Amino acid sequence: MPVPAAPAAERDGDADGSAEACPENRLWADCPEAAWASRVAERAGFAVTGDTQSALIVEGRGASFYLWATPLTKPVAEIAVEEGWRRLGRSGGAAVYGDGRLWQWWVAQQRVVWLKAGPTPSARLPTLTELAALVRAGRELAVTAK
Repeated sequence: MPVPAAPAAERDGDADGSAEACPENRLWADCPEAAWASRVAERAGFAVTGDTQSALIVEGRGASFYLWATPLTKPVAEIAVEEGWRRLGRSGGAAVYGDGRLWQWWVAQQRVVWLKAGPTPSARLPTLTELAALVRAGRELAVTAK
C-alpha cells in the first residue's frame, strides 16, 4: 500500500504545528518533523535506535518500527478512502488508521504520524494500548524549527 501524501484537517485540539515543512532538497532526518518525532518517541518511553534518512527506527514495549511524519494536506477521511486504510480504533485521544498488520497512522500537530513495522521481518507495531503514550506525546509537543 503506498504512503499517501499526508492529510488536511482533522481538527483535534492540537497546537497548530506551525513549523514550516521540510524543503524538498533536504533529507527528512534533517527536518523539523524528524526532531519532533524523535522527541515524541523519547517522551513516550520509546528508544530511537537509528534512522534511514527518511524515517526514525524506534523500539520499545516489544515493538520495533519506522516512524516519520508528513504535513497534513488532505482531510483524514479522504486519505483513508483513497488509500484503503481502515480505522483501527482510538488511542491516546486520536483516531488511528492502518492496515492492521504493518502500518499505523494518526494526526498530531497538523502532521500525519506514520508507523511501519520494521526493520526486521519479525518486527511488530505497538498495540493501541502501547501506542497511547506515543499518540499523547505527539499531541502535546509542538513542532519547532530545527
